[in-house]
Amino acid sequence: MGKVDLTILVPAWNEERNITSFLSDIADQLNYSSFKTDVIILANGCVDNTIPLAKSHIQKQSLPNVSWLIQVFDDPFKNKVLNAGIELAKSDIILNLDADSRLEKNCISRLYSFLLDNPKVNLVGGLDIPIYDKLNKETLLYQFQRTQQIWREERGRVMAIGAVMMYRKSSFNGFPLDAISEDTWLSLYIASKFGWESVKVLMDANIHIFAPTSWSDYLKQQTRWDTGYVQLMKNHPELQSTYDNRRSLFKRRSNEEIFESVYNRLDEEKIARSRLVELRDIINIIIEENSDIEYDSILRNVGTWDPIISTKGA
Repeated sequence: MGKVDLTILVPAWNEERNITSFLSDIADQLNYSSFKTDVIILANGCVDNTIPLAKSHIQKQSLPNVSWLIQVFDDPFKNKVLNAGIELAKSDIILNLDADSRLEKNCISRLYSFLLDNPKVNLVGGLDIPIYDKLNKETLLYQFQRTQQIWREERGRVMAIGAVMMYRKSSFNGFPLDAISEDTWLSLYIASKFGWESVKVLMDANIHIFAPTSWSDYLKQQTRWDTGYVQLMKNHPELQSTYDNRRSLFKRRSNEEIFESVYNRLDEEKIARSRLVELRDIINIIIEENSDIEYDSILRNVGTWDPIISTKGA
């Protein structure tokens, strides 16, 4: 196929419920693309039908500028399989996509065009948008998750983290094996090496993730994310100052303006304004406490941390 312009890495751990639709999303977005792309599905430790479903799907694909490859690994650790995928990549530009999500139209092309047009940028991410279809909007579970998402959007995202990240292979030497949150590590590492000017987020390059449908899954998801940050900073304290300065170049509004915008959106969606206070003063405290307990148990070898566990609410 000649020179490869883009490599897409898709780690997939037991994704039988979503793998076919997700690969269809990729194919749809690359259908009219002029850039040549390798899509590498990294089946890491699957014990369900992810692999046969993926094989069946890619056998039906015949896009002229796209090649498909499945690599099977016994080890489910995401960072290890991503590093293996990076080694296989024939392009400098690589896109990581989480298979338990859905791509919004033009997400890939927007990220790719931005990176081509901005040679000093080494990492660009998009915006994760939860899918709430299976949640009752009258419940606290929905309202807390929706309030959390509104707060994130109004505050603005400066770190390229989440289910979609595009980066230059030449900008780093692979993901460390002592970092659970590989996306947070990459944003901080790139920023520490090249400055925050080299890390960007496109708020119109969207990927949709499935929202937790139970309190147990929600707290597990949030605790996992928080524990990942705690673990990262304990193993890589050299990144702390970079994290603290992450908004140094970000033209942000005052806290009063942010709160007012959040409250206006909550009013529009008929969610009580008190949910924001409860989220910040109650739920966040619970999550922080859970993550401290989780991490402490790992350090004392009385608990285990499984880096591949994810909330699958599809």
